[in-house]
Amino acid sequence: ISPGDSVRTHTGGVQPVRNLQVKHYEGPLYHLRAGEVMRVTGEHPLWVASSEMRDGAVQISEPSWKNAADVREGIDYLCIPKKTYTTKANEPQTLYISDILDEGTYRIKGDLIAPKGNAGKYISNKIDVTPDVAFVLGLFVSEGNTTDSAVYFTFSASETGYVDCVRDFAKKIGVHCRQYAAKKSTANVCLHSSILASVFSKLCGSKAVEKRVPDAILASNDDVQRAFLSGVFAGDGSVPEFRTGSATATITTVSPVAIEQIRAMLLGQDVYS
Repeated sequence: ISPGDSVRTHTGGVQPVRNLQVKHYEGPLYHLRAGEVMRVTGEHPLWVASSEMRDGAVQISEPSWKNAADVREGIDYLCIPKKTYTTKANEPQTLYISDILDEGTYRIKGDLIAPKGNAGKYISNKIDVTPDVAFVLGLFVSEGNTTDSAVYFTFSASETGYVDCVRDFAKKIGVHCRQYAAKKSTANVCLHSSILASVFSKLCGSKAVEKRVPDAILASNDDVQRAFLSGVFAGDGSVPEFRTGSATATITTVSPVAIEQIRAMLLGQDVYS
């Protein structure tokens, strides 16, 4: 973790890291398993809920801060933050490509942006994170990758609706979109833009193991987050038909960061995983 990175708070929100404290320490380290093993010092605060027997049943307390040295095995539970506030539906997050890219790598003309130099087409510098855009970002996390010059999506040949969603997104921001078939069973979509490739890579990661949920999605309202999750599950998930009022959906990813972020987002939608 470095200053500027975004982390989830105990209220389920997202805040930037302002400072990183590093100091010499001698003493015991406490190992806690919560999806993965964490090693912390005894005075490290943890957001935990405690269990106790009351009236013949196990009762779970409200979460509170507790030092790692005081956490009791089998009694205390490390909590995943759940969003405790509501983001207004009419307040979409806005991405400005110029804020995402490194300085000196682009040129601006009004509301448009292009790579530095004479090559490269101008595209919209502003992207409103609406549900439609969130769905495409979700599709990219599950089915996309980038090169230095383009963004790629790979769908099955029958998933024409997903192809149309990517085409509509590309048209809105002024990016050339090309569809081709690497195999008879696939529908491949290429967005030709080095600027957009850099943006998607920085927002979501490029390789499968690097994939993550963009901060703008984590800070968005429930409708936008649901659209993003729909995109992810459309590519990497399996959702059975609802016949009895409930069902178990599954998702597969090799990214440990993405899966923990998705779990936290699902929890915000009252879906437990």
